[in-house]
Amino acid sequence: KTDSPPMQFSVEKIKLDRIRFKYNDFVTKNNLYANLNHFETNIKTFDLDKMNFEIPKAKINGLKLRLQQGIVQISNATKAAVIKNESESILKLKLGEIDLAKIDVDYQSEETKLETNFYVKKLLAKIDKIDLNNQFAIVESLDLTGVEGALTFGKLDKKIPKKETASTESNKWEVKIKTTEFKRVNFRYDNNNVAATQQGIDYNHLNLTNLNLQVDVLNYNPENISGEVNSLSIKDKSGLNIQSLTTEFFYGKKNAFFKKLYLKTPQTELRDEIRIGYPSITSLAANPGELGLIASLKKSKIGIKDILLFAPTLNKTNPFMNYPNAILLLNGAIKGKLNNIIFPSMEISGIGATKLSASGSIVGLPDMTKAYFDLNIKDLQTGAKDFVGFLPKGTIPNTIQLPSKLNAKGTFKGTIANFNTNLNLVSSFGNAKIKAAFDQRRKNYEKYDAQTEFTNFDLGKFIKNDSIGKVTLKANIKGTGFNPKTATASLNGSI
Repeated sequence: KTDSPPMQFSVEKIKLDRIRFKYNDFVTKNNLYANLNHFETNIKTFDLDKMNFEIPKAKINGLKLRLQQGIVQISNATKAAVIKNESESILKLKLGEIDLAKIDVDYQSEETKLETNFYVKKLLAKIDKIDLNNQFAIVESLDLTGVEGALTFGKLDKKIPKKETASTESNKWEVKIKTTEFKRVNFRYDNNNVAATQQGIDYNHLNLTNLNLQVDVLNYNPENISGEVNSLSIKDKSGLNIQSLTTEFFYGKKNAFFKKLYLKTPQTELRDEIRIGYPSITSLAANPGELGLIASLKKSKIGIKDILLFAPTLNKTNPFMNYPNAILLLNGAIKGKLNNIIFPSMEISGIGATKLSASGSIVGLPDMTKAYFDLNIKDLQTGAKDFVGFLPKGTIPNTIQLPSKLNAKGTFKGTIANFNTNLNLVSSFGNAKIKAAFDQRRKNYEKYDAQTEFTNFDLGKFIKNDSIGKVTLKANIKGTGFNPKTATASLNGSI
């Protein structure tokens, strides 16, 4: 009867061996199958009236669980009854040690098109405190070994209208784990409502393999996650291959940092510290220039392949397009947004034979055609092959042949097409000093105003005119155009 008092009972010890259970419900569209090899626990506190439970230790060895959920039509009256009869009791649960082994779970939902399955060889968790009502947990240790898992969202039928669902509170869980260790974890994730991408990391289609992780003091809440990584290795089908990672890290909605950093992939080796900021993670793929960056990189190297994994759209710009396998050697500091970079001191090499030691700023990256450079070049070693491969097509006029080897010191201000420079050059064509303003934004109407000093310089090779050989000169040159048939120029000097 509805006014009858509830049954009183308590449980102190549970031990189950070789349990098989099947449950098929036509009304709720639930089909459940479970095969349990062994479950054992002692319960210290069991109070149904106050919903207070304490379980110092629970152990499961061998569990196969299969759950299939179909589509159920629920009437408004049923929804109202469910809400009306919701329990107002506050659950108090205190857990100690959870020991799971050989856990095999398979879940399918026809309504959400969600499928997941995973096998866990070993999971051992030691819990200090858990508060289900305030969504808070402190875990002494979490050890996970041998996982094979997959999560798939199937294509939803757009013709079927979405059902109205009751609003639920957002996730507010805060979790602190003193030590975390994952060994041999393989996991696949596919959202088939989004087409797979062919380049870069596809966050809707991941295939993570050989994940090994050891973290101290891991803190998680809905706003951010932080911790101290002692070791991490992982691979993804995109080509991501982190062989080693140690760092103190923080990752939030708007910013992230890596301190005491060491990151190694087959192409990349980063040391020291990186801080980044962003409007949102998803916006970076379309607008990589919005990435804010403060970095101190000591004797580091970064592979172009790894950069393209996170920003695949850069493969249409140089140097990424012509040097996809290059490895940049970095030593120095960088700050600012990617589209407004400032570097007090930086050494870069790895694009062919080019080496650069400079300070200054660059505005407008990653688009090299629009980028504005303000550089104090301490030492630049390069050559014609690298220049042609690095710069946008058409930057170097057809009437000019650059020397195969070039060493430069001085200043450079402007864009690739419109700049002022003051350089001392040592090259395979000879030596030169050039102070010049150059504007080639209009083809065949290139403007130049230069004060030059050449010493035994092969001018004929430089301007592709075999009637001129090596010259020594000091001259001021001002003109428009490089085509001898249409150019107008004045020269004042001594040869």
